[in-house]
Amino acid sequence: MLGNLNPLLAIVAVAAEVLSLAAYAQLARTLLQAANRPSFVAILRVQLATLGMSHVVPGGGTAATPLAFRLLRRAGIDRSDAMFVLSAQSIGSAAVLSAILLTALVVSIPLRGANPAYVVTAIVGTLITGGFAAVVIAIALKAQLQKPLVGKEGMIGEEGWAVTDISAGGRVLIRGEYWSASSDRPIEKGARIRVLQVDNLNVRVERIEP
Repeated sequence: MLGNLNPLLAIVAVAAEVLSLAAYAQLARTLLQAANRPSFVAILRVQLATLGMSHVVPGGGTAATPLAFRLLRRAGIDRSDAMFVLSAQSIGSAAVLSAILLTALVVSIPLRGANPAYVVTAIVGTLITGGFAAVVIAIALKAQLQKPLVGKEGMIGEEGWAVTDISAGGRVLIRGEYWSASSDRPIEKGARIRVLQVDNLNVRVERIEP
């Protein structure tokens, strides 16, 4: 099998895959607000992790979507923004897959002749890819329409990340927003934190032990 491999085509295929991953990562960044936009490398890591899971775990796409959501949240992206990014990517993937399928069927008709099975294949393929996109969109809409928690009571118990070392003062990222923070015990940068108290624009936090 490998003896018949065309090295040039293999190089082109790898380059196309790399470019597609870079395009998806940049698409995700473009869909986010500038103030809540992680670096290109951070988004690319999310893409690579979810792609790896989708190719290893049975029913990989189903398992990869929650992983992508969790990783985007850990990158500091708001819940609704994360779902919006995932739904946009799902729509794009469904549209591209449907276009490839329909193009292949149209090209095959002059070469192989018309076959009723082609129509069935086109309908089933479109329904499957469109159905998956519809599920992700529905989840995204639910997240967008979910009533947000407001006020001090809504912040208590929220989790986030320490973006600086915290003791008498510091900065944390919660719900995609930066807050001034303090803690009774020193907390190192990058640690997971939980809000204990809110005082105007300052929050008192504690470290979440792993």
